[in-house]
Amino acid sequence: MPLQKYLQKISYLHSLIQRKGTGCQKEFAKKANMSRSMLNEYLKEMKELGFPICYSKERNSYYYTENIKFRDSLFDYEIDPDELKGIKGGSMHIFELKVLNSFLGYD
Repeated sequence: MPLQKYLQKISYLHSLIQRKGTGCQKEFAKKANMSRSMLNEYLKEMKELGFPICYSKERNSYYYTENIKFRDSLFDYEIDPDELKGIKGGSMHIFELKVLNSFLGYD
């Protein structure tokens, strides 16, 4: 799946969770136009990325345990040219971590 489509899907799931408008798992999957097993995969990946997702039986909805900020673009993080010069070889993971943290709103 292309990265842009994947991020759009996560962004949509995020907006439903943030509004506490998911309903039960079956309803959430239907709103997201995916199977329940695919929804579970997305939720698992979102949790691995640090989204604090929980489900409330009382609310009948998924929700976040804390307020988070989500960006739907990887390219709003600007890197200083001097910093970019220092990124090479095995240090590339630092750049990737900064982009991911920026994307997730952990500036």
